[in-house]
Amino acid sequence: MADQRPQDVVKNQFATALEFHRKGRLKEAETLYRQIVQRVPDYFDALYWLGLIHLGKGDAETGIVFLSQALRSRPDSADALIYLGHALNVQRHYEEALASFDKALAINSNLPLALNNRGLALHGLKRFEQAIASFDKALALDPVFADALNNRGITLQKLDKQEDALASFARALALRPNYPEALSNCGKALSVLGRNDEALASYDRALALKPHHYPEALHGKGLVLQALGRHGEAVASYQQALALKPDDPETFNNLGIALLKTKRYTEALANCEQALALRPNFHEAFSNRTAILLALGRYSEALASIDQALALKPDFVEALTNRGNTLQALRRHAEAIATYRRALALKPDYPEVLYNESLAHLCLGDFETGWEQYEFRWTRKEAPEQRPFKSPKWLGGDTVVGKRLLLWAEQGLGDTIQFCRYAPILARKGVEVVLEVPSPLRVLLGTLEGVTAITTEAELPPAHDYDCPLLSLPLALRTEISGIPNDVPYLAAIPDKVQTWKRTLEQDSEPKVGIVCSGNSDHKSDRNRSIPLQQFSPLLETGASFYLLQNECRPEDEAFLSETSRIRDLRPRLADFTETAAVIACLDLVISVDTSVAHLAGALGKPVWILLPFSPDWRWMLGREDSPWYPTARLFRQTEMGDWQGVIERVHEALSRRVGVARRAMEVISLS
Repeated sequence: MADQRPQDVVKNQFATALEFHRKGRLKEAETLYRQIVQRVPDYFDALYWLGLIHLGKGDAETGIVFLSQALRSRPDSADALIYLGHALNVQRHYEEALASFDKALAINSNLPLALNNRGLALHGLKRFEQAIASFDKALALDPVFADALNNRGITLQKLDKQEDALASFARALALRPNYPEALSNCGKALSVLGRNDEALASYDRALALKPHHYPEALHGKGLVLQALGRHGEAVASYQQALALKPDDPETFNNLGIALLKTKRYTEALANCEQALALRPNFHEAFSNRTAILLALGRYSEALASIDQALALKPDFVEALTNRGNTLQALRRHAEAIATYRRALALKPDYPEVLYNESLAHLCLGDFETGWEQYEFRWTRKEAPEQRPFKSPKWLGGDTVVGKRLLLWAEQGLGDTIQFCRYAPILARKGVEVVLEVPSPLRVLLGTLEGVTAITTEAELPPAHDYDCPLLSLPLALRTEISGIPNDVPYLAAIPDKVQTWKRTLEQDSEPKVGIVCSGNSDHKSDRNRSIPLQQFSPLLETGASFYLLQNECRPEDEAFLSETSRIRDLRPRLADFTETAAVIACLDLVISVDTSVAHLAGALGKPVWILLPFSPDWRWMLGREDSPWYPTARLFRQTEMGDWQGVIERVHEALSRRVGVARRAMEVISLS
């Protein structure tokens, strides 16, 4: 048989290579394509298919080389131009990709794939409106092009047109119900719209279709779970995402925040650090790292961290907010206010800033500005829950005189005890006051003067003309420091219960001192305000009788209680606040960290020593040992961050003097 002509050999090689390609035998196909190119360097078809093989392997860079060579021999190949543009998109060479798609469309304007991919290039260039127009042209040619609908939705999200984006994803899913990318993107749009339960369902459907290789959906699901307050589940979702994509700084950053919310501070910090290791200029991670350092009480490091975020992005409003919060933690409130003002210059009426600035004003005693801005608490991300009353909200004026006003508790037990003091004042003005309170306080607050009725959130409130949340009352009544209503007691213990407790405690030595070392462990400032019970040990040597007034103890406190006989544990008998109030009525003094029991003692007019961290809650203000809210309170403040020992030493000195005075008084009585 005569030798084949060279062109016939190449033609046969290509036919064999193409057959291998169609059968998925890509390695053999590639070998033959390369042999062809060695023989005929400008052989278009071999170069074209080599380009596609490398694109399929994820090697866009080599794909670009082969497709560019192919186009030199056949510059009018629309298909090659489309795939070259796709490879350039993958490499983020968007301008070159756009030029390639435009060349393809100049050859044939009716190419939906070219128009779709052109839209992706425009998206990459942040020319979002033009991208939408390109997707719309693709869809005009091919109305069932689900990928174009999905890409259109993603671009609409960039324009913050979430409802339109959602509609685009819905059209894609109507065409392809099991389209995981559209389901995931739908979840993102629903989340931004605040429809988090639907968003979670959409993410779960996407993950059911791609259970083992969809880190983006797992990350999005984590964000939704955080928005729903399910932070532990969010942690698990982020960790699953990182198992699939271990180099994603965004996921490490958000995992850090979820861990912060679950009070796993050390792990939270480690994950933020990992995000920064992967992306050193990640300004959001620096800001979130600041929040974690604040929770750890590492305030100076927190300030340095937030300043790094602002060095990277000076107009980063959230970072300015965190900087203001950090300065407040450092007791640099005037500087904090100046920082908040910088944030407001960039984003006026930003509720997070206005709310946090209000706390700085209140702490400094600027009540006029403070109460006004404190109303922005309702529009924050972590706002108190608003009650769905149909009545108009009252925030001041005489309109409620002769009317029925519902006052309702919006925050914690201590806040309720502190601000229920306004109810008798309103009653004396001729207002019919109805009070809605947490159920543990219902009976106790029944001792308030002038209250017509007391209800709880679980009940339907009585008919009323107006309503007002308790912590809006200082604004409504224009409270200034000099006019704080502080006539105590304004609450009373139940006499029968007091008599019972007097009999229980009568054998104990004088003076009788109640102690509280910790409050609710879920409180956002618990780490800052609670003290290990063992640190109270020096006080136990003063000769007073001590009684534990809190309902719960941490494991380490339980251990200390079991080792000492100096503290009488009253928890088994403290069934509700009326029992706690009756005990306090029988005591000479209460020593407490900043908890509801401290407020209760103050409201009962009992001497109370309140132990405060370096950066206290706004209501205790700064630099004073007394409280305008509670005349019988004495404040013992940390002078250095975290230094409870110094506080206990000063309390020990004061208590020793008090015990000494009590003993001398008893001796005088005995002699007489």
